[in-house]
Amino acid sequence: MKKPAINPESIITSSFAAKQFDEVLKKAKEGPQFIAENEKVELAIIDYALYEKMHLALELLQEVAWEAEIVRRIEHADAHPEELLSLVEALGNEAAERILKMDLNEVADDELFE
Repeated sequence: MKKPAINPESIITSSFAAKQFDEVLKKAKEGPQFIAENEKVELAIIDYALYEKMHLALELLQEVAWEAEIVRRIEHADAHPEELLSLVEALGNEAAERILKMDLNEVADDELFE
């Protein structure tokens, strides 16, 4: 995956950022500001609304990827039933027995899932 493009006008030195932090914050409201140390970008300062949007998008992508992996595994299991393991084979007698003895209604579903 390639790195995101950075507008050279958005790159500032760490010493400038330290001396002119108010100005950096104002510019960050307009677009990301990148702080460089020894000619290498080290930090990005972004508006919180943009951060929130990026965070939510990342969470959604992670959830979609997780769900796609679950579907892939189910499809693989359906196509190759000879590879399936019983609970005892997968966990051993003791752990399987503990799981089988669990009260499934002990924990409410809303406590298990977001």
